Amino acid sequence: MNLITPQLKDAILQDLINSDEIQIEYSEYAPKYSISENNLNMILRQFDSKSLVKITSYKGGCIVRVTANAHDYILHGGFVAQEEILKANIEKLGLELELLSKELEPKLLDKAEKIASLAHNILTALRLFS
Repeated sequence: MNLITPQLKDAILQDLINSDEIQIEYSEYAPKYSISENNLNMILRQFDSKSLVKITSYKGGCIVRVTANAHDYILHGGFVAQEEILKANIEKLGLELELLSKELEPKLLDKAEKIASLAHNILTALRLFS
């Protein structure tokens, strides 16, 4: 089973944008991306919850209508950009905490180091999932 990645979601969303409205049979569309029908369904439902598309479901598939939000989202970098922004913000947090820890009193230093360690661990985990 393949993971749902930001790159995969961007590719699917871009295909949908190119179609504006499309009737999707899960059993036919999922193999195009080497994912399960269930994963495709989850991705499309996420798009719907983010108001990127409007879905009319039926047994074994759905009709997908793209919204203007999808165009804006892709123009601003899509899911890949969202992940990169998150990573950059966590890196920035880590750097700010390191700087702060150098200026803190000894009693607060331990707490700052714990927070910096947590930020570092989150960033490391995100890199593993990318």
